[in-house]
Amino acid sequence: MRQVWVLGTGGTIAGVRRGDERAGGYTAAVLGVDDLLAGVPCPSGWAVQAEQVASVDSKDMGWAT
Repeated sequence: MRQVWVLGTGGTIAGVRRGDERAGGYTAAVLGVDDLLAGVPCPSGWAVQAEQVASVDSKDMGWAT
């Protein structure tokens, strides 16, 4: 079986918007990698391993992370 690893780091893709978009309400790095992968079908013959390695806004990503 083939295997693919997905490392979650947060960022824009893991953000959510709550409330009125005119008032802001967007927060980056809210959803975990398991939440993001929950709706993605895995092709036959593949196994997906996921690990949340960070939960930061992409603007705050640095070499240490």
